[in-house]
Amino acid sequence: MRLNAVSDDKGRRKSGASPGENNRLVRPAGDPLRVLIVEDEAMVQHLLEDMVESYGGDVVAVTPWGTTAIMLAGQHRPDVALMDVALYGDLDGIEAARTIMARFQIPIVFITGKTDPDLGPRIAALHGPELLDKPATANRLIPAIRRACKLTD
Repeated sequence: MRLNAVSDDKGRRKSGASPGENNRLVRPAGDPLRVLIVEDEAMVQHLLEDMVESYGGDVVAVTPWGTTAIMLAGQHRPDVALMDVALYGDLDGIEAARTIMARFQIPIVFITGKTDPDLGPRIAALHGPELLDKPATANRLIPAIRRACKLTD
């Protein structure tokens, strides 16, 4: 069963969960933002997908692998990537993000449960990505995506 961040178990929107126009994940022309999700936990993947789609975004791909994330970023050219730090394989989310940002100029929003003391400085060295703690909520995630895509009011 997929988790849905803003709907009840019958698919109805919960009260207060309706996204306002200033919280929609759409480009100024009205097209949905294209989002790449890079996350190693299946439940978190589904939660992020549901949040993005509930706010009008389009999830173009999901992967738990850093190397695959780079390939998918080049293939799909998303507007933003939601990136965990801990991923499958030899490439962590910070290194994958560094490559994605350099090659494709795609903004990154990090979402992680890691608390390593060197994490903040490593992400800050990338000059741009935001860092959100897990669990991500729509109240924090959607504005972070909008800021990353320069859609803030």
